[in-house]
Amino acid sequence: MASAGLAGSSCDAGTCQLGAIACGSGAPVCQSLQPAPAGTQCGASNFCDNDGGCLPCQVGAACSLTAAPCFNGTQSCTGGAATCTVGSEKAPGSVCGANLVCAPDAGCIACQTNSACDAGLCFTASTACGTGIPTCAVTGALPVGTQATPLIVCTGDGGSNACAVGTSCDAGTCRVGAVSCGTGASACTFSGSSRASTGEALSKTAPPECAQRPGCFEARARVGRWCPR
Repeated sequence: MASAGLAGSSCDAGTCQLGAIACGSGAPVCQSLQPAPAGTQCGASNFCDNDGGCLPCQVGAACSLTAAPCFNGTQSCTGGAATCTVGSEKAPGSVCGANLVCAPDAGCIACQTNSACDAGLCFTASTACGTGIPTCAVTGALPVGTQATPLIVCTGDGGSNACAVGTSCDAGTCRVGAVSCGTGASACTFSGSSRASTGEALSKTAPPECAQRPGCFEARARVGRWCPR
């Protein structure tokens, strides 16, 4: 409705419309001339668009920037459409996607928190991403006797020793030994078998005094020269 006034003076033609008084009918009438400029506020959190519509838009509200996930987004309503504008950088270590975090330079880099990482042969460790730089943090030591590699055993405190588990070793006269690493150090243990089962001599030629004499090999074994048959 138009109040009395001069023809052509502005009037309220409705939300997001610019009106002017027309008197051609013999009475003042408020006619819509054109949409209000885009970005004109039309409510507490509403702004006019380019077509005369009134759309919701909250100035300064937080929003997400798909193309710049490590920046804080701020909603702008200028131009009649809600747009997300680049604001301040997010703190390093902020999540910017699945297994992604913000780096100190605001880049979005790969980092999977608590994933296993290598902090040394005999340590347990997990990846930390809180600083925005993937870091391998030690969480403990492997148990004593853990075989880190076929040739290295762990001592239980993060240290290691050379130890080739299962390889043969000298367990004494007429005894077959195997290397064990369960204590965190190399040790030769009797494997339970003996060269006596083959009658192997400690020297290649049997002495004449043992010919045709039962028990001679056994006697020689006691002085470290022969393995009994």
